[in-house]
Amino acid sequence: MGRRLVLLALTATAAVGGVPLHARPAAAAGPASLVLDGHGNGHGYGLSQWGAYGYAVDRGWNANQILDHYYSGTVAALVPDTTMISVRLQTLDNLQTAVVSSTGGLTVGGVVGGPWKSVVARLVSAAGAPAVYSVWGRTDAEVCPAATDTLTAGWTLLNAAIATKVDIATTADSIATTQFTDLAAVCEPTGRVRSYRGSIRAVTGSVGEIRTVNVLPLEQFVRSVTAMEVSPSWGNAGGGAGLQAIAAQSIASRTFALAYKWNTYADVCDRMCEAYFGVGSRATLTSPFVRVEHPTTDAVVAMTKGQVRRVGSATGVFALTMYAASTGGWTRTGTGANMPFAAVEDLGDSTPLNPYYQWSVTIPAATIVAKYPALGVYSRMVV
Repeated sequence: MGRRLVLLALTATAAVGGVPLHARPAAAAGPASLVLDGHGNGHGYGLSQWGAYGYAVDRGWNANQILDHYYSGTVAALVPDTTMISVRLQTLDNLQTAVVSSTGGLTVGGVVGGPWKSVVARLVSAAGAPAVYSVWGRTDAEVCPAATDTLTAGWTLLNAAIATKVDIATTADSIATTQFTDLAAVCEPTGRVRSYRGSIRAVTGSVGEIRTVNVLPLEQFVRSVTAMEVSPSWGNAGGGAGLQAIAAQSIASRTFALAYKWNTYADVCDRMCEAYFGVGSRATLTSPFVRVEHPTTDAVVAMTKGQVRRVGSATGVFALTMYAASTGGWTRTGTGANMPFAAVEDLGDSTPLNPYYQWSVTIPAATIVAKYPALGVYSRMVV
């Protein structure tokens, strides 16, 4: 969204340096509330998700027309469908890496034995290089221990000193399987258990940050992101025209992940970067599984397999294909070599179903005063 300078004027009743502001004349109290009318929801760079829907469903555009409009200066290109991606799982920052498998198929890189139903990797030394981990496993049950638990009864110390990183995978084909029970699932601090394709890695950052990373094929990552970033139901809109909006989203998601390069230990992240929630999750170890991936978005991702956007030519750098829910009618001019996008009018964003294209919020004056109590009584706002 565009930004405007906003000045809040309040009656001064506070003091500066202990001296009351008696010299300033008291201003009359303003209206009881402030009404803000606005357009859009997001940063305004690149694709509007609702705009893509509008162009596809209301105007009949295909995915490439949508992408050409939002990402000027870029061209269509392909990457191998074997391309891998690594994703920082932010809910596990600075925590142990605890992984479970319902079918008991977990293996640990470089460790003989198993497979196990539960594996825990804990950093024991980050001083110097490389980092050192201790790893425990058990074959009898799925268990998510607290970080402070002593791993004794039921647990076996698999290796007391694994250097650099710990890779935990499953004996099942984690890409082809349709059974979540075959997958490696991480234990989150809330008690939720989230399943992922690919493998789970315990690793440290360049300054010793404790991290858990999901390493998987890019196409599997895009399956999950696309199902979260737009509604699979869009595929039914306009007699199937909405599939083109989903296709545009999948290509933008794939390209963004390749362009981002979060850190030395991960290419992208799962919350601040793109909405990546794995295959699905259970609220607890005994709860039913709620799937994230969806047949409609899966089919669209397969249809766009390997498709990306590069700057200038098919061998140019990956474009940083940022996107957001709604531009409010205009995009912003991109910044930097991998964002050569011109600002464009976004007529698609005005599609009737877009709840963000035009909105209004009423803020009571009391709320404003409570936010800035030292400044006095709310008088007016100047734009």
